[in-house]
Amino acid sequence: MVHLPLELLSHICSYLAITPPSDAIWDDDNVPEPLSAAERFNLSTMLSVSLANLSLHYAVKPYLYRTITPPLRVTKSLLRTLLVPSTASLVQNLATKAWTNEGAQSASLEHESLPHIDYSSMVVAISDKGLPEPLMKEIHQGIDQGSQDALYATLLLLCTNLRVWMATFNANFRGTLVGRTIQHISSSNTALQHLQQVNIICSCDDRPFPLHGMRDVLQLPSLRKIRGYNVDLYHLNHFEELMLSSPHPNLKEICLERSFVAWERSMETLLRVNPGLETLSIENGGPNTNEEAIDDYSYIGETLRQHGTNLLSLEILRSDFDEDETQWREPLGSLMALSSLQKLALSYDALYGGEPQSNTRPKTWLQDILPPSLESLNICHVVDAKPKRLDEQVKALIEDKRFQKLSCVRIYSEATYFLEDDVPDGWQVLGKGLAFVISKIGTSDEGE
Repeated sequence: MVHLPLELLSHICSYLAITPPSDAIWDDDNVPEPLSAAERFNLSTMLSVSLANLSLHYAVKPYLYRTITPPLRVTKSLLRTLLVPSTASLVQNLATKAWTNEGAQSASLEHESLPHIDYSSMVVAISDKGLPEPLMKEIHQGIDQGSQDALYATLLLLCTNLRVWMATFNANFRGTLVGRTIQHISSSNTALQHLQQVNIICSCDDRPFPLHGMRDVLQLPSLRKIRGYNVDLYHLNHFEELMLSSPHPNLKEICLERSFVAWERSMETLLRVNPGLETLSIENGGPNTNEEAIDDYSYIGETLRQHGTNLLSLEILRSDFDEDETQWREPLGSLMALSSLQKLALSYDALYGGEPQSNTRPKTWLQDILPPSLESLNICHVVDAKPKRLDEQVKALIEDKRFQKLSCVRIYSEATYFLEDDVPDGWQVLGKGLAFVISKIGTSDEGE
């Protein structure tokens, strides 16, 4: 066998590395595994390569441990491996499935047959993390009992270079070992200091996950991005004073899908607590409960004009269960104050209001309320039965010389818009599924 340099072996092995997309979100109903079939194959291949010989083991090791997706049952062998700091420091992405804090009930013969993890070994590995001894003993006892809660708490302590944590919840987070461990971490700054992104998925059918329960995670200094699915922001304002006492200067992106929002306070709290926020995306309405539609967008508009002027990307959408064309709703109003905004996606009624008649806004409506900095505009949930006026408004917008940066407009509706000969020079019409796309010729439409 030809002996290749370690650097070349490492480069070859790098093609097997598993790095989940930064925006990956799954839930147990839609995507049962956080890894695709190809990624599972890569993982199996890396395991085989690591056992071939010592050179290949060292070459593949950084990629083998870069992304960890623990199985539903606790793997003590994984924990024993990560008790070695040099190995634990390789972990950058961690996915944890839903767990409970009832560790004893999750024990099995498989766990009991694995080697006992010596308490002193665990203490040595996490002695500098500032945990009180009673909590350390509780975690150790939980590991012996096969508790996923205890395993995940230990992994978060050991993986000092963790960048992305994708977590599914179905329990009271702050009452779990993971939650109590993070409370100590956030006060002692001894772990999770490189965590840049957290994905929060609630698997409960009857209630969303309260975002304020993650406040210890939300205050971690390196956090840049929060993604959530089935998240509750209704009680966020209860902790507004606590959060505003130490605003997060580094958080840049918050994206919440199928979540519950108290618009009167939630939006303002998020923007005030995170003054450097550049991307805000909220889809109102959970996956299992019909939440009432937004009646008044004007308060959201006022909040954006006061606290959202640094935003580069904004999405305010609603679940599509409400298609009532007769309900009156107040629109957002002018977004001209958002002078840095590049990407905008809004429900039709957020722009126009829920009028009991067809669109009667003036032809210049979009030009008058949107900032000239826009590069793309998405109008979703269009329910206008007579779209001619919307055609005229969009056409006037893309012809307006103040909007030179605008290169793409998408209208999500089953209606037909813009005949080919109606499109201004330099623009083209593209059809993409349910979206009607008007794009500048010579620019790529990436389907944002």
